Amino acid sequence: MFAAFSIPIVFADTTNLDTHKSRFPTLPEGFEISLYASEPLIRNPTCIAFDRIGRAYVAQGPQFRKPKKDTPGDSIKILIDHDDDGVADAAKTFAQGFNSIHGLAWKGNDLYVANAPDFTVVRDTDGDDVADEYIRIYTDLGNVEHSLHGLNWGPDGKLYMSKGNSKGLT
Repeated sequence: MFAAFSIPIVFADTTNLDTHKSRFPTLPEGFEISLYASEPLIRNPTCIAFDRIGRAYVAQGPQFRKPKKDTPGDSIKILIDHDDDGVADAAKTFAQGFNSIHGLAWKGNDLYVANAPDFTVVRDTDGDDVADEYIRIYTDLGNVEHSLHGLNWGPDGKLYMSKGNSKGLT
């Protein structure tokens, strides 16, 4: 199992990789941490999910913290390692135009997206690695800080998530 032996890390800023390494946790023998992606491939990563063939989909969030009216929407990038060296060397925009993505979870061909105040499903219907369908499942989930986060499918087939003390889904 890949995750048991290696923990790929995605950082938005790699101006001084040694600074980041000092923030890595101490790992037990047999484990390692390595940098998988950084700017300019991805900026301000907020969450990650892996599709059924193991590709990393990372939400990047210019909307996170204090967006202004002219702040571009959040997007979801597919990180690609063309030369199989364990480091992403390309990124492709899978979906875009979201407000503050804080959760991603795959189920089959559907990518569930927690994007306050909405809960959305996106699909690539023609196989070009670009989402063609955006289906808003639910809206009015409150503000960014206390809205829907941490999407995970449980062994019982149900989608679990966290949500704070903002309006919606009471």
